Order: sequence, then C-alpha cells, then structure tokens
Amino acid sequence: MAAQPDEQTVPQDGTGVVKLDPWLAPFSDALKRRYSKAQDWIKVINDNEGGFDKFSKGTDIFGFNVDEKNNIIYREWAPNAEQAYLIGDFNGWNMTSHPMKKNEFGVFEIIVPAKNGQKAIPHNSKIKISLVLPGGHRIDRLPAWIKYVTQDLSVSPVYDARFWNPEPAEKYSFKHPRPKKPQSIRVYEAHVGISSPEQRVTTYDEFTDNLLPRIKDLGYNAIQLMAIMEHAYYASFGYQVNSFFAASSRYGTPEGLKRLVDTAHKLGIVVLLDVVHSHASKNVLDGLNQFDGTDHQYFHSGGKGNHDLWDSRLFNYGHHEVMRFLLSNLRFWMDEYHFDGFRFDGVTSMLYLHHGIGTGFSGGYHEYFGPDVDEEAVVYLMVANEMLHSLYPECVTVAEDVSGMPALCLPLSLGGVGFDYRLAMAIPDMWIKILKERKDEQWDLANICFTLTNRRHGEKTIAYCTRLVGDKTLMMHLCDAQLYDNMTTLKPLTPVIDRGMALHKMIRLLTHGLGGEGYLNFEGNEFGHPEWLDFPRAGNNNSFWYARRQLNLTEDHLLRYQFLNTFDKLMNHCEERYGWLHAPQAYISLKHEGDKVIVFERAGLVFVFNFHTHESFSDYRIGVEVPGTYKIVLNSDSEAVGGHNRIDENTRFFTTPMEWNGRKNWTHVYIPCRTAITIRRRSGPYGYTQAKALVFSQNGEPSDVLKLHTHSISPSLSSKSVLLRALAAPINPADINTVQGTYGSQPSFTSLIGTPNPSAIPGNEGVFEVLATGDPSSPIRKGDWVIPAVAQFGTWRTHAVAELDEILKINKEGLKATQAATISVNPGTAYRILRTYGPSAGISKGLGMRPLEVGSGEWFIQNGANSGVGRAAIQFGKLWGLRSINIIRERSSPEATEELKRELTDLGADIVVTEAQFLSREWKDQLAEITNKGREQIGLGLNCVGGKSATALARSLGEGATMVSYGGMARQPVALPVGLLIFKDIRFVGFWLSRWNQQDPTGRRHMTDYIVDSIREGKFKDVPLDEVAWNWETDASTLTEEVQKGLQGFRKGKGIFVFGDT
Repeated sequence: MAAQPDEQTVPQDGTGVVKLDPWLAPFSDALKRRYSKAQDWIKVINDNEGGFDKFSKGTDIFGFNVDEKNNIIYREWAPNAEQAYLIGDFNGWNMTSHPMKKNEFGVFEIIVPAKNGQKAIPHNSKIKISLVLPGGHRIDRLPAWIKYVTQDLSVSPVYDARFWNPEPAEKYSFKHPRPKKPQSIRVYEAHVGISSPEQRVTTYDEFTDNLLPRIKDLGYNAIQLMAIMEHAYYASFGYQVNSFFAASSRYGTPEGLKRLVDTAHKLGIVVLLDVVHSHASKNVLDGLNQFDGTDHQYFHSGGKGNHDLWDSRLFNYGHHEVMRFLLSNLRFWMDEYHFDGFRFDGVTSMLYLHHGIGTGFSGGYHEYFGPDVDEEAVVYLMVANEMLHSLYPECVTVAEDVSGMPALCLPLSLGGVGFDYRLAMAIPDMWIKILKERKDEQWDLANICFTLTNRRHGEKTIAYCTRLVGDKTLMMHLCDAQLYDNMTTLKPLTPVIDRGMALHKMIRLLTHGLGGEGYLNFEGNEFGHPEWLDFPRAGNNNSFWYARRQLNLTEDHLLRYQFLNTFDKLMNHCEERYGWLHAPQAYISLKHEGDKVIVFERAGLVFVFNFHTHESFSDYRIGVEVPGTYKIVLNSDSEAVGGHNRIDENTRFFTTPMEWNGRKNWTHVYIPCRTAITIRRRSGPYGYTQAKALVFSQNGEPSDVLKLHTHSISPSLSSKSVLLRALAAPINPADINTVQGTYGSQPSFTSLIGTPNPSAIPGNEGVFEVLATGDPSSPIRKGDWVIPAVAQFGTWRTHAVAELDEILKINKEGLKATQAATISVNPGTAYRILRTYGPSAGISKGLGMRPLEVGSGEWFIQNGANSGVGRAAIQFGKLWGLRSINIIRERSSPEATEELKRELTDLGADIVVTEAQFLSREWKDQLAEITNKGREQIGLGLNCVGGKSATALARSLGEGATMVSYGGMARQPVALPVGLLIFKDIRFVGFWLSRWNQQDPTGRRHMTDYIVDSIREGKFKDVPLDEVAWNWETDASTLTEEVQKGLQGFRKGKGIFVFGDT
C-alpha cells in the first residue's frame, strides 16, 4: 500500500486525495463541496447534540428504556401524527389508556410507572404504538426503534413487536474483548439460517457451536454475517429490512446472537454485520414505510423515495432525524452486540441518483463527480465512517461498490469517504464469464492479471471468486452434473472432476494472492459446494433444498470435497504465516500466453501457476528478486489436497545471479499442468541465516529509538553454541523500561550483529526452537525448545546464537509457544515470592521471612492483581491452600470492571476490590470483616505499584508480616509510616527474579519444571494475550507501534510477539 500524505502537508479542504491521484485535480471543487458538507454535519452534531458520542446514542432516548426504579420510558418520533397511544398485552390492547405527550419536535413520550417495583410491561410481551393522524384516521405501527420482533406465519406474515428486557440473570454477559483489527483480513461470509445440511432455518446457537470452530480451523479471521437485521421476507437474503434495531428472531433470541459474537471473539475472529442502509422494506404494518402516515418521514417523497428495481424505499440522508436514526443504528450494533464493523450493502445504489440501474461505468472520472451523484448519500457515508472510526479505532468498514468511486477507501481528512475496504466485484464476474464463454486454451492471462490487479492505488480491496446471489457456485460451473456422481473416491477420477478440482484451487489461490488486500469466501464455497443458493419462496414451492449448506460433504472421507476444504485451510494458514494480503501489490514477472504460466512475487513468496491443459514443464526458468535457496510452502498438486503428487516438496531451488523477466536472479522449477506452487526463500546465499532484530542504540521512547536491523548469521557454530529461531517473546513493562533507560538493569551495547552504532536488543523473556548445534553430542538437540537463562538475553529478534549456559531447555510436550514464552518472569516472580516470603502473621511473630505453609489458609494481599505476576500469584495461592485479597484498577466501564472481577475470581481469587475502594476510608472496616475482625491477619503483601497503593497495602498487613516490592508502575516512591516498623515489626524487602535465578540455578530448574507441569496438567491458566504477528515481511513501524501500546492504557492482554515465517 502507498504511504498517505504527511498530515502537515494535507490541505484541510478535502483535496488531500489529489496528492495520491493528480487526475482528480479537475474535480477539486466537488471534493471540497463534499468535504465541506461533511464537516458542516459534524459541526452541527458537535454544537447541538454533544458530539458523535451522544448523537449516536439515540437508543438512550428513543424506543424503550428502563430507569433504575423499573419505570419504562418510551419515545417515538412521528411528526405527522396528532396523537399517540401505547398499546399491547400489558394493557389488554386498550387503545386509549396510555396516551403519549408530543413535544415541539414531533417526539411522543410516555412513562409507564413500575408496579410494586416491577416493570409494568412484561418481558417479551407484544407491544405497538397507535397513531391518530390529521382528520382522525388511526394507524397502528411497530415501534421504529424496537429491538425484537417475531413472526408467526400460521397467523399472519406481519411481524409482532416485543418488549425485550430480560432479567439480568437471563441477559448474556460478554466475556471476551474484541480482537485486534486483522492486518490481513480473511472474511468468511455466512448466513446463519442456511448453516446446516438440514432443510430448515439454523439457529444462532447451532452456528456458534458448529460453524465457528470450523471457520477458525479454516484460517479465517473475520466473519461477515448477512441477514441479521430483521426482514419480513426470508427470500430477500436479508436485504428488505423492516426493523433496523432488531436481530432476526428466525434464528433465536438477541442473547443467542450475543453469544455467537462473543464466542467468535474468544476464537480471535472479528465479526462484521452486513448492514443495509441503502434502502428499506416497503412494508407499512411492520416497517418504517409511512410510519406516521406520510411517505416522507424517513424517506424521500414521491419517485425519489422509491427504488424501482428493488421495490423498496430510499432514505432521506439529508434529514437530521434520519441521520440520528442511521448513526444510532450503527452504534447500537457495535455496543449492544459487540460487532467489530460493517459491510455496507448497496453502496453503488446510494452513491448515484440512478442507483446504478442500467448504467455501465467506464471509469471516466466525470461519472463520479457529475450531476448523477447523490451527494447527500455520499456525505452520510463520510459522516458514518468518521463516527465509527473515531469512536471505535479498530472498526472495519467495507463498501459494496461496483462503480469504482475514487477516494471511497480513504479517510475523511484526505477528502475520502472513509471506508477501510471495497469489494472487488469485477473479479467474480470475470471468472464466471471466462468459465461460461471460453475454453481453457483460450484463457487470456494478461486480462486475468489486469482484472485482479486493477484497483485504485492506496485504497484497499477485498477479493473474492464467486458471487453469492443468483448464480451457480464456482465448482458447479466447472463440473456441473458430475458433482452428483463422480466426487466419490470409490470411482476413478474423471477428466471433468480432475480439471474442476485443479482449477478450483488455482483460481482461488490466484485471487487470494493477486486480487487485493483482503479475501472473502462465502460459506461452503471453500470446498466446492454444489448447486446454487435459493431461499424458500412461492416460485420453488417454499423449498429449503437450496437454502442450506451441506457441510457434511467435507466430513465424508469417501468424497473429494475434503481435499478442496483442506487446500482452502492450507491457503489461509499460509497467508497468516507470510502476510501477503497486507504486503504491497505483487510484481508480476511473467504472463506467458503460450505456456499458460503466470509468475508473481509478493511478501517474499514466489507464486507460480501453470494453467496449461496438458503441458508440464521441467526446469522452467522463472525470475526471482532475492537470491538464496527456496522451498515449496504450498502445492496444489499435493496428494493431501486431491492432487497427483507429481512434485517432490523437499526439492530446494537455488538461484543464479542473472537477470530474468525483470528480476535480478533466476531459478528452475518443475511445474506440472494445472498446478500452482508457492515457494519461499529458506536461507541466504552460502547457507547464512537471515535474521532481524529490534535494536536501540540510545535510551528513549520505543517509537523514537527502536530500529529493525537485518543481519546474517554464519552457519559456523562453536562447540558450545546453538542456533535458535524465536517462537514467541512477550512485551513486558520491564522491557519497555529498559529501552527508556529507567530499569535498574541495562544491557550491553555492542555491534556484534553489525549495527552501525553499538546497540542492544530488548526482551528478557521468550521461547526459542533450536535449529542447529555446534556439537552433535550436545545435550540440547535440534528441535528442542529453550528459554533464556540469563538477564537481558535480548528476545525481540527472529534468530539468535547462544551459549549453552545462556539457555534452559524445557519439555515442550503439550505446550503452546505463547505459554512457554511467558513462564520465566511473571509466574517465576509469583512462585518465588510466595515460596520465600509466604504468609506467617499471627503464627510466628517476628519471623516474617519464612517459607509459606502449604494448606495453611493464610491471607496475602496484592496490588496490580491483574498483572501477569498478580494472576500467577492468585493461581499458585489457590493451588497451595492460601487465600488472597486482590486490588485492581477500575476498567473503562463498570461492566468491564465487574467482568475483570469475575475473571480473577474464576482463577481462584478470594476477594477482588478496586483501587478506589481500597484507598477509601471504608476499607479498614471492610478488611476487618474479611479477616474475621482482624483475627486472621494478613502475612504477606505483594507491591508492584508504589505510591498511595503501597502505603495502603502496608497498612493492611498484620504483625510480623512481610511486604515485598517487585515493581513500581505508578513511578511514585513507597511512603511507609514508621509506626508499621516499630509497632507491627513489618519487614520491607525488594525482589528481583534475575538475581535469584543467578544465585540458585538448581532452584530455578525445579521452579521452571513445576510451572511447566502445572500448565500441561491444566492447573495453571494462560495470561490473556494480545498477539502480534512477526513475519519476515513485518515492518518496523508495526512492531514499534505494538511496543508503544504497552504504555497506553489497557490492552486486551499482554502484548506478545508471535513469530511466523522468519
């Protein structure tokens, strides 16, 4: 991706995009006008509505809300109505008993008081608003902001609104933080209702339990859920929305959808909602259409408010209350259901007054800035994206646009519309056109490559192979009826199936590797799902036959679908390891029409495709930019993916330093017909290992002083040394302090790895795999896992050479690399403090420094309880029969704080209190209650904060207790009243694990084994982690930004570098 202009040089008038694309200069006035209108909206929202945060919380004002006394407040905007009444099950549908008051803005309000402290409207009961129009005509409507509606087709197709307000115990409580926005987004598009082989509607819970593990295993890191916003007509694919705030009840309750999203987050998958703001259902009785009796409340009046092709209504994006409704709708799905972003449906229809109907886009810029553009809609999208990205920096937005509107995926600050990605809608059209109209020999490789790479410079694109709606799947196009009879392994492979499977893999890999900065697959297509998608409707006798996904086809080991499924998995995992989607656009070195061969390089990989129908090429010369030895990392002809196994994957490809096809070097490959291979450099010339390390040559802020240094490691090793490859390395506060120069121990600055200036490598903790040893008889062997045995080892690097006495071998059986990487510092500190200074107050007065008594039930107290040491101490304490009082900082919201308390309690914490509670005057009485009026004194305090927290910690200790300080996160001194020394005889000591490790290596060995065994046996839970992928192509800014985050507020877990292909 191209770097965007420096902020200081960007004009603040919407023309910053011209610096990226000078051809837009003639349209500067239009860019300025759009930008100015967007800024005007933002100013109005800031000046009159309290900013985006308040304006987008329309659900706090409109719809149903319950106050702390269980009174129900209902508000509805219906300016044309003269009177309004709330009716429903709660009042026996009495049409006049609950009148509403109208204000000067056309908003009706009613407060339904609680009855005996209970809500007067029962949970899940039916509800409506009845409006009286000018002239006395009466109409009943579903509340516009209703959050749950249901349909009983045995009674009527019209939906019923429900007052959804379950008791707290019945509400789903989110347990997992949102994952970080993926660098390489791989989207699994899905429809909950069709996610089963059975001919029925699938539920949220079934999707959660059955599909989410499958999606994770396949290597997708994002899910795009369609048809979630409630729609009356199932066959509309979810695109005729009638209740914008209601999650579709066809699949279950709102709590079921929350569980789905939360479980996806647990698996590290972001969830995008297919949001429909391009139009709305024409339904009157259960939709927004004619809500207050007019055709222009939410929509344009007359013909401008109708979509002729979709038979739906079109929003008036320039209206203040419509803007509030739509922005609040986005905010609601983000807050209530914890979605991570949106794919905006029908963006082309929004951008143009002709809605794209009967219009072909030539790519001429006049088409994007002329009179056919709907600037109100463009400005709405600019404001919506600005709101989302300002309130949720990790939010992902995707535009479904076929027109190619310039600046659609650039930020508002540059004059862009603000989307993160657009869908590459021309790519699936190209593939289907080729398969329908051309023989294999006629494929135009140059046109294929052009279409796959024809995207706007600096704007990110998500590529995909097959359209979802209205066509057969890719595999159905390739094999047609033979899918029904010849996909079994019990029959010989037919030429049609052989061709279909080969091309299915090649098309998907070529699209994945060349087509964009993201990749999308619709559920089932990964394994070549047969047939097409068609929902039950009158035209097919309401059949569910084509409205299901036959996921069972991959589970039948007698069917060849399993092989396509496996290839898709390998392809995604290969991308995860090498990161080609977030690498710069590929360099295509060869498009040979005669040989039908395509070669391109991206993210350090070389992709080679042979589309020839029957010619296989041995010793086929291809150009490569970087010299070295290459190895196959992905092979579509592998037996494991249904291929013919014609390639030896152990083959090494050696480069020759001679220009070929515009590259500095060349190598020979064997490439069979209808096969794709991907190769990767495994070592540099002459066997040297290429390595990278974060280094600093002077102290300072990480973002200022850390540099990424590349160097070579000689294959020659001494008899007492080993070559190591990093697997994982955490980003600990002490490591950051070391870089800043504020840590008590500093590393040596040298030029041993060839840095221009003497430098040091940060990182004290991590795990490495042994690649080679200098002595074949060494006790440490190739493949072993080792952790540093010395301080300031320098773990923030891809490779290292270490002496045997600098490392400690661990038993890797049953361990994840992230677990092994985090055992040295935090668990070790907690283990050693508890073992050395275990609680003793009230038992042996004056003997504060004695080993703990396992099973004694004694108390210890600690601040920073959510830290890695704190969590470890909780778990060791529980294992050893101790009780703990744990102090935490408040989170960003009361709900998040309570969730953290529950999390620590689940680990084994006995008492968890906030720091505000701990520092309050009431704490003394609360502590007395906890400790049986002081009879169960606290014998040990663990301090990692300092300042007031440390003082309060010391005051909480009993006679003869010990307070151990092992950190000072507050950067404030520990102030201790002298009375604690004189009258309580409290001992104050400091603890530094590195010193203890050096003094007692045998004890360290036993400690490490104990911790590893506890993890392996499930007795010790992992600390929450925020994984940072470090591959060979990962740039310095990405790594340093992640280090800098360690200084900024709360992360979703401990930052940790996870090394992929390096």
